[in-house]
Amino acid sequence: FPNAELVIDRFHMVQMVNRSFIGFRVQVMKQLGKKSREYKLLRRYWKLYMKKYKDLEGSKQFYDRCLKVPYTPAQIVDEGLKCNETLKNTYDFMQDFVYALA
Repeated sequence: FPNAELVIDRFHMVQMVNRSFIGFRVQVMKQLGKKSREYKLLRRYWKLYMKKYKDLEGSKQFYDRCLKVPYTPAQIVDEGLKCNETLKNTYDFMQDFVYALA
C-alpha cells in the first residue's frame, strides 16, 4: 500500500510500555532466589503492578499467608519495587506515561 499512513494509537503505546515493564520485572525476578521475599512480592502480585498506582487500595490491609504479614496493595507494590532501583524507575516511568496519555 504505497499511500498508507502509519498511525500510532494510545492503546499500542501503553501496551508496549507495559510489556517492557513486565519483561524487566521478570529479568529482576530471575536474579532473585525463588524463596526470597522480593521474588514472592514480584511474582505473586504481578497484577497489582499493572494497575494505576492511584487506584491501589491504601488503607484496607489483608493478611498474606505466604509472607506472614498484613499488607495493603500499595504497600506490596512499594515493597516489591524496593529490591531494584532500575525496576522502580521503570515502574515510575510506566505510571507517568499512562497518566500523560489519560
